[in-house]
Order: sequence, then C-alpha cells, then structure tokens
Amino acid sequence: MDNTMIAHVRKKEDGTWDTPQSLIDHLEGTANLTHNNAAKFASADWGKALGFAHDTGKGREAWQKYLCTKSGYGYDEDAHLEEKPGKMPHAIQGAVLSEQIFGKGLGRILAYCIAGHHAGLPDWASAEGAGKGSLEFQKNRVQDWEEIDASLVEI
Repeated sequence: MDNTMIAHVRKKEDGTWDTPQSLIDHLEGTANLTHNNAAKFASADWGKALGFAHDTGKGREAWQKYLCTKSGYGYDEDAHLEEKPGKMPHAIQGAVLSEQIFGKGLGRILAYCIAGHHAGLPDWASAEGAGKGSLEFQKNRVQDWEEIDASLVEI
C-alpha cells in the first residue's frame, strides 16, 4: 500500500500546513465508519465497500499532482470539493470502479452512493432532466478510472 498518496490537507490556524492525511488512512478510516454504521441495518460489508471506494479516484497520479500544485506549499485544502469551479473530479472514478468490480446490479447501486458523496445522488440519464450531471453522462466520460493505483483496488 502506498502511504505517500494524499487524501486531504488543511492549514493550521497559524497558516502553516498540517501533516497531510494519507489516502489509505482515509479510506480505511471511512471504511470502518461506514462498516459500523451499515451494520445497524445488516449491511456492514456493503458499507465497508463504499467506504473504501468513495475516494479511490484520488489514487490517480493526475489527481495527486493536482492536489500538490494548488498552493504555495504544494497543496489545495479544497481540492476534494469537486463541485467548485476548477476542481478535478475524483468520485466518478470510484463509482466506475465499483461497477466494474460488482457488476451493473449491485455495482451501480454502490456507484450512485460513491458518485454522490459530495454533490448528492444524481439521476441516471440526461433524458430524466439531469443533463451533464447524470450518472450515465459522467460515467461515459470517464477515461481514467483504470489509473487508480492498483494497491487501492486490492484492498
């Protein structure tokens, strides 16, 4: 597992950069949280899968470079907010990965949860009025989900 990949960064009150949160620590922590929460409705394993997959799109070289080039220190603490103008998406790659792993049935249900973890659940098709925000549209545009670091896929 590559502990050098970063999930989140933040500035401290004094303006200096805090130690970045590693991507694997973030994914494991989220997976444990979602596992425990989903256990309450007999879906612990699916909760864990969602927790691991939700930010795997950050495990691409392009996203890591993007995160590290947005500020004077090399970070952008708002990089994970993909709905802001100029931000690079990361959720849709994890959504596509889940559908590839679990198939179009269960994988698509997981994909909705992953794709919507920042912006809310999208409609499936642009014909339903969602346009470019639809999951189908976004999924069909993704060319780089296979660039997710292999160590994250093997979790």
